Amino acid sequence: MLATRLAHELDIRGWGTPEARRHAQVTTIQAFIQRHLGDPRLSPAMIAAAHHMSLRSLQQLFHDQGLTVAAWIRQRRLERCRRDLADPALVSRPVAAIAGRWGFSSAGDFSRAFPAVHGLPPAEYRMSARALDGLAAVPGITIYGPRDAARRTSLVAFTPRAGTRSASRRR
Repeated sequence: MLATRLAHELDIRGWGTPEARRHAQVTTIQAFIQRHLGDPRLSPAMIAAAHHMSLRSLQQLFHDQGLTVAAWIRQRRLERCRRDLADPALVSRPVAAIAGRWGFSSAGDFSRAFPAVHGLPPAEYRMSARALDGLAAVPGITIYGPRDAARRTSLVAFTPRAGTRSASRRR
């Protein structure tokens, strides 16, 4: 809301550079998208209409950032699904329900899109996230770096006890 008002004020008063106004507009639109991710009807046309601009203008704003509107929406939705799949509190929620919650109207579309980005099917990703969380809770084991589901590896280091040597392995 504040970003919308700021963008409006900058536009009315002619403050800032054109780049600053475009940045404020992109920020406003991205905030709108984040608030409406769960709506399966969210589309570039809906976003353009909500911001009183042409579809071409909206597409150009995102193109200037090296993105497409649809790709940015999909990226945000997949990230929200990934977070929910890794959340132990949501383990009983079906994968299709998580996909639907974040605007995927087809479980099949989600099941194809998720592994393309995260390297594993959604159910497998959920199991690996739970396994790594459980492993991280074991005393003497440290997980280094981000989980790399795309390559299906994680670096695990075992803390040596006195008189033993250090071991690490790729899983």
